[in-house]
Amino acid sequence: MGHLSPERSFEYYNHFATLMATYALSKADIKLPNRTLYNITGFTNKKLKENNATVSNSSVSIPSIRTLLFKNIIEGKRKSPKFTIESRDKQFLLNTNTLANNELFGRYGLNRVQLLLQTYDKEIPLNKAAQLANISIHDAKILIERASEVASITTKRGKPRFIKLSDSKNFVLSPLNNQYQSDLRLLSLLLNNAYRLREKSETDWTWFIEICRQKLSSSRAYLPFRKEDEKELQRFIGIAEKLLPLKRWLVSSNEDLLMKTMSSTDYQDIKQQSNESKNVLHIGIASQDHREQTNKWQYSPLLRFFVHMMLITDEKLSIKHNELSNSI
Repeated sequence: MGHLSPERSFEYYNHFATLMATYALSKADIKLPNRTLYNITGFTNKKLKENNATVSNSSVSIPSIRTLLFKNIIEGKRKSPKFTIESRDKQFLLNTNTLANNELFGRYGLNRVQLLLQTYDKEIPLNKAAQLANISIHDAKILIERASEVASITTKRGKPRFIKLSDSKNFVLSPLNNQYQSDLRLLSLLLNNAYRLREKSETDWTWFIEICRQKLSSSRAYLPFRKEDEKELQRFIGIAEKLLPLKRWLVSSNEDLLMKTMSSTDYQDIKQQSNESKNVLHIGIASQDHREQTNKWQYSPLLRFFVHMMLITDEKLSIKHNELSNSI
């Protein structure tokens, strides 16, 4: 259906209200005046009579001429449509072989993966959870295993990076939820660009997820960079721009560090907030602070959720437990 997979079409794109309305219309006895029908189709009264059309008060019952309408559509010789690609960037959208058939990545929509994790967290047997999420038991085992590894990633202080412990102090596998509908709307664009980035530059994709894995945590949805990490920050921004427009990102720090690091015109679209109490740069996805009446911004949990789910679903990504020496 023009999307990543039939499953993704059913999960995100099928509009059942439209389907129900179409079904209701198919049952309706719609009538058109003879003259109107002739102007649209060219069907004469003789042709209508030969095809057993139901005519009453100079109006024709449309359901009675379904066969005639169908025959009229398919009788003409029609050439197959030709698809053209305007640029190399758009080849990804038309390439049905983009993702390897044996890859788990992209096989299931994130809603289904999240449902599997949430159901399993309720101590429902894996086979039942997989059935509920409509995921094969083989794939479900892999997803649960990788989710368990992600849940085990800790900070230098031994705290879980991506999840919060349950009331019983047990690990949960489900990612921390996004707070606002605007975050969920942005997720679709983020995912589409992620597939494209992974296809074009697996090195950049792996580096981006790895540095996010090292710096994000359950208590912060941003990445901290020190003054001496300027080259690392520049690379991060360069990749981040491929995932979301720069206007969707937020950087905050003290005024001096912002002026020194973010003064380039290349970064003019990034939202910036000054906070004199910070001595490092914080960068993440921007989200309007709904707690404030003023035009203030905060860090969206979307980035943490996205990285968490990518670590679970992309088998090419390594889930390591060691932290780099310069991680903050």
